[in-house]
Amino acid sequence: MREAQHVIVGAGAHGLALASRLARRGESVLVLEAAAIAAGASGGLGKRGVRANRRDIRELALARLAQEIWPGLAEDLGGDTGYVRSGGLYLREAESSGFASSLGASTVRAAHQNSAGIATELWDRQTTRSQLPTVTEDVLGASYCPHDGVASHEATTHLYAQDAIRHGAEILEASPVHSVRRDEAGRAVGLLLEDGTTVTAGSSVTLAANAGTNGLLSRSQLDELPLWPVYPQAVLAKAAHPTQIRYLVAHDGRPLSVKILEDDVVMLSGGWRGVRSEETGRGTVVPANVEGNLAQLARTFPGLGELTLLEADASRAETASLDGIPVIDTAPKAPNLFIAAGWSGHGWALVPAVAALLDQWLDSGQKPTELSPFSWTRFSRKEPTHV
Repeated sequence: MREAQHVIVGAGAHGLALASRLARRGESVLVLEAAAIAAGASGGLGKRGVRANRRDIRELALARLAQEIWPGLAEDLGGDTGYVRSGGLYLREAESSGFASSLGASTVRAAHQNSAGIATELWDRQTTRSQLPTVTEDVLGASYCPHDGVASHEATTHLYAQDAIRHGAEILEASPVHSVRRDEAGRAVGLLLEDGTTVTAGSSVTLAANAGTNGLLSRSQLDELPLWPVYPQAVLAKAAHPTQIRYLVAHDGRPLSVKILEDDVVMLSGGWRGVRSEETGRGTVVPANVEGNLAQLARTFPGLGELTLLEADASRAETASLDGIPVIDTAPKAPNLFIAAGWSGHGWALVPAVAALLDQWLDSGQKPTELSPFSWTRFSRKEPTHV
C-alpha cells in the first residue's frame, strides 16, 4: 500500500503543475494516472494559445497571474516549453455578425480588460491589415493583447512531470483509480485503484482527471458535476503562400483560432468538435468539420492561397461545464477532496496560475479569493424567497 500527504489523480498539465508546486515545498506527493503522462487533453498536436483576450470576465484574475508566470516558466522548469509571447488578436468584420462583435462591444471589453490588468489595444482596419497582409479586405479592426501567445502543451506537461519527480514526487502511470475512500466524517483518506490496491492520503486528494472526474465522483457515492465530454478538433494545414501571420489570431464572429508553427504550418482550432468513437472510446474527426474549419481559414485569410490538409485530430477528450468556466473547489461532502475540471476548451493558459493558487490553498488552509468564481456550489439550485 502506498501513501502520501497529497494524492493527485491525473497526470495532465493541471495535476502535474500542482504536483510540482507541492513537491518543491517538500510535501509528499503521489500522482496516479490511468494511462500515461499527457495522454489526455494535455497532449496532442502543435501548440495551444496562452490567451487572456476575450476571456470570461470571471477568469481575468487567473489570466493576469498566468501572464506573470509564463515568461519565466521554461527557465524555472529547466526546459523548452515552446512559449512565445507573440501577442494575440481577435478580428472584427461586419457589424451585422452579432452584437458581441460590434465596435461598441470591443471598446467596452478592451476597457474592462485594461482595468483588470490585461493590456488591450483596439486596432483600426489600416493597422490590422498592415500587420496581417494576408487577411481579408473585409476586416474592420481587431482587439490586440500584446502579452498573449502560444506554448507547447505536451512539452510543458512533461517538464512539470520531470520537475515534480526531481523534487521528490512519485508518478504512477497505468494506474486507473476506481473511487475515493472517505472516513465517517466524509474526509478523503485515500483511493481505491481498479486493480484492488489502495492508496492512503494523509492530507488531501485532488481530482485533476478532466473527463474522468464525474465517473470517479459517481463511484465514490458523491454528487456529479454538470460537466460533459467534448472532443476538440485540431487541424494542421500548409498554405500555398507565406502566411505572414506572427500572432495568435481568433475571430469575433467565426469559429476560428490560428497559430503558425514551424515552416509556415498553420494550426487551426476554434470550437470545432469531433465525436466519440464507440469502437475506440476516444474521439474521432468529422470530415465536414475539418472542411468547415479550413473554409473559415480560407475566407479569413484569402492571401494564403490553396490550403493542403496535413493532419487532423479530435481524439482527446475535454470537459465542458454548464456555464463555460471550470470548477476549482472542494467537494461539498468531502472538505479535503479538491476538484479541478470543466476547462471548456480554454484552461491551458491558466495552468500555472491555478497550480499556484491551489498550492496556496493547500498550504494555508484558506481558499484564495481569485478562486471564488469557480465554486462547486454556484450550480446549486436555490428556492425563491417569497415576501
